Amino acid sequence: MSKWDFAKPTICIDIPPDDDLRFNGEGDDAQSPDFSEFVPSTHQRLIGENLGSAEFQWLLQSVYDAVLISYTDGRIASVNSRALQFFRCARETFSHDSVLDLISGAHRNLLNTIRDHVSEDQFALVQAYCARDDGTFFPAEISVNILHWHQNDYLCFFIRDITRRKQAEKKMAQYAQELEHKTQQYEEDLTMAREIQMAMLPRQFPVFPVTAAPETSALKFNQVYIPSGLLGGDFFRILPVSGRRAGILIADVAGHGMRAALVVATMLGLIEQLAEECADPGAFLTELNKAHTRVFVRSHESMFVTAFYGVIDVGSGEMLYATAGHPYPYRIRRKDRNIKPLEFSGKGACPAIGLFEEAEYGYDTTTLTPDEMILLYTDGVTESRNVQGEDFSDVRFKQYLMANLNKPTQRLLNELQDDIRQFTSLPDFQDDVCLLSVEYTP
Repeated sequence: MSKWDFAKPTICIDIPPDDDLRFNGEGDDAQSPDFSEFVPSTHQRLIGENLGSAEFQWLLQSVYDAVLISYTDGRIASVNSRALQFFRCARETFSHDSVLDLISGAHRNLLNTIRDHVSEDQFALVQAYCARDDGTFFPAEISVNILHWHQNDYLCFFIRDITRRKQAEKKMAQYAQELEHKTQQYEEDLTMAREIQMAMLPRQFPVFPVTAAPETSALKFNQVYIPSGLLGGDFFRILPVSGRRAGILIADVAGHGMRAALVVATMLGLIEQLAEECADPGAFLTELNKAHTRVFVRSHESMFVTAFYGVIDVGSGEMLYATAGHPYPYRIRRKDRNIKPLEFSGKGACPAIGLFEEAEYGYDTTTLTPDEMILLYTDGVTESRNVQGEDFSDVRFKQYLMANLNKPTQRLLNELQDDIRQFTSLPDFQDDVCLLSVEYTP
């Protein structure tokens, strides 16, 4: 046995109170006992037998707890002055009582259980309600051990009034219940917000030109969207600029979660308001940046957004495009097995939205060849990190694309998720992931 084992009770007993208790010690108006007038002194005598030396008796008067010393059959032999205050009775009263009379719900087998489990260096711990002389009760924690005196065994009960602890536990339970209720409401709100956010994603893509059937559309779209939590900060939009021109937007709000989702909702509203500017990528991003900055100018935290916006003319294959701090999309020619990022001359590469209100955005131009694909993505793809601290990176992304060029586009995008999860060894993504492919098939 360890030398510290004496500090552990051999048995813990919880005694439920009787049903007809008058509680005075656990309600809102309960008062803990006032010991301010108690001054221990050696002349305060114990009742009954004169147990122990004068120093022992003084020690009993000095302890914080009420102390009852009983014979092994439960009859009370001695008490200290704190017991008189706890139980609100005269000293003589205890001489007629058994310990069992003072513990609500206690039966004779309690003493048998205690005697069977305590020894000189072990004690029993009892949680119960104690009965005062005036008929009220208080919650108590009672430790019981054996006391040997003059070849006789006694049971020594140290009784601590735990009214304040019970009050604190009751309040903590109330706070926990309130917190659980608010958390449940919050989670329900988040779930609804997620459903709304997912419903706002395009379910069907427009056809170009507008007179074409879906199977003959000159632009074919595929997408994958995976928020890292219930709510995400990535989004995309296909904007009908005209009957033969399509605006393609992908954006990534800094951060994720509720704050990012609120910024997304704001951005979508601003995009609707700026529909007249969507033919010119530079002008569109310039006005979007101004509008966004005006909305969030009073925020103490940065609310910047990276974005790529391009306008494709399905008749000529011409694409006007600009980036606002966003990763450069890949242009992919399957027949030539050629994959490379879109090139920017400098006019179309501009800072993220929300950093500089007066920023002026330009655009670059290129011409798509038949069957060429533009793959837009957010940095949740390339910045996914494994346990060694390595990013998935642009290199691994390009290697994956090259190895899977022959697969149908939607399958290629779907299996990229599995490849990233295998790389990170994590079931979930650390950041939002959004992929949008645009295939030019005139």
